[in-house]
Amino acid sequence: MLKEKFPELAKEPVLVACSGGLDSVALVHLCKQTGLDFGVAHADFGLRGSESKADAEFVANLARKFNTEYFVKSFNTNYYANLHKLSVQESARNLRYHWFQVLLATTRYRWVLTAHHANDQLETFLMHLNRGAGLGGLCGIPERQGRILRPLLQVTRSELEEFISENGLAYREDSSNATDNYLRNRLRHHAVPPLLETLPGLLPAFLQSLEHLEGAREILLKHLEGIKASLVTQEADCLAFNLEQLASLSPRGPYLFELFAPYGFTDYRAIEDLLEGMSGKEVQSPTHRLLRDRKALLLKSKASEAIKEFQFDLWETGNYPPGLKITLVEAKMTPASIQKDPDPNVLYLDKASLNQRLWLRKWRQGDYFCPIGMRGGKKVSKFFKDLKLSQFQKEAQWILGCGDRIVWLPGLRGDDRFKVTEATRQIIKLEWRHE
Repeated sequence: MLKEKFPELAKEPVLVACSGGLDSVALVHLCKQTGLDFGVAHADFGLRGSESKADAEFVANLARKFNTEYFVKSFNTNYYANLHKLSVQESARNLRYHWFQVLLATTRYRWVLTAHHANDQLETFLMHLNRGAGLGGLCGIPERQGRILRPLLQVTRSELEEFISENGLAYREDSSNATDNYLRNRLRHHAVPPLLETLPGLLPAFLQSLEHLEGAREILLKHLEGIKASLVTQEADCLAFNLEQLASLSPRGPYLFELFAPYGFTDYRAIEDLLEGMSGKEVQSPTHRLLRDRKALLLKSKASEAIKEFQFDLWETGNYPPGLKITLVEAKMTPASIQKDPDPNVLYLDKASLNQRLWLRKWRQGDYFCPIGMRGGKKVSKFFKDLKLSQFQKEAQWILGCGDRIVWLPGLRGDDRFKVTEATRQIIKLEWRHE
């Protein structure tokens, strides 16, 4: 079954994620019986004291028995959960899968196998149903997810128990599985057994329905790709969804849900309100921000918002911020010849007007400068407003300064107080190529 459904496993080495429990021990033995080239990986989440250590030793002995490589990683899961404000279960999952990616990148193994089975799939379906999930969530646990494969999703828990019993295999019992501390456990103990007793054919019928749902999901995704081709454009570090086209979608709610759910937005009504709202209004998901601009909804990842500030000396060439190049102009230039250069990412300055120490940071409310070509000073926020920049564009704008004065808004405008004049003796050329 393994080689037929996953032919790549016969050609490339794989890692089996093994907790020591019944499911993963069965998978390890199946891999051995099938003749796969495999290693074993065990994540110790440190949640059950000596019991966790005993699990790790059991899995180590299992790997030694089959003369295969063994990898173990210990985690402080509670610390991670508190730091990131996540549940223990979600934290353990994040830590585990991140470690799998590290192993795939640093060892000879090409795939990771996990022992999720049909009963896990049913529990996941019920949990997602309880959250009001869309079609994607109701499809459950994917059989393939990058380099992660789950070959037992069509196998029931009772079939694995039968395999373990027939082969007289030992395994570890996780004492936390006997508690009702987690929703999955409560479903496993109290909801699923009566369902299976009342509907004995539920699991095979459920798995067949999942296949239909996955097929419908594939059709939907292809349709959405066609919609997005004309609806979405890339703008710097955000995606722009055309407002007029969004408003014309029908039925609008389901379209909005499917378009934005991959970015963590599960309440399509909030997005409908955004369509009708004022420019500048926004909603947020755990991972993204969605801003209502004049003609588009702008989608931006929160991961791109790390705020940095640089301070550096003028001729400290090895310490310039990324994207900034500073050179001393040797050739004779005049203010008139400089004005002919149309590149907004290049600025020529009078060297004498600068101190040695410069700084580079993102725009802040209250910033003020004297734009070249304008009389007097102007708030940067007002300058942005005149250019009709979106909130995301404002937040992304870098500011180069010297002392308490702004020198340049890279890509937009320099400050008049630093410009080249007929009296300038030395000229500095600034170039901005920041991605």
